[in-house]
Amino acid sequence: MLKMIEAGIIAKFRAKWWRRDKCISSPKTATALETGSLSGIFALYGGILGVVIIFFIIEMFIVYRKWKKGSRDNGGIEMRG
Repeated sequence: MLKMIEAGIIAKFRAKWWRRDKCISSPKTATALETGSLSGIFALYGGILGVVIIFFIIEMFIVYRKWKKGSRDNGGIEMRG
């Protein structure tokens, strides 16, 4: 890296890739966020929440079926020992 700096290669890259005269000026005023611009993130969160709830219901159904099957095998009494 030091050899590249001493040879002037880094300065050439800076001149090529980071030219200051080509920058587009940004507007000086800020605009308020509108509901329409934020609706996408709320739709995304709602979709993710829906998927999570569906997976939760499926998992609880599977766990309940395994629990019912296990309680039927031993007469509803859990054997310890």
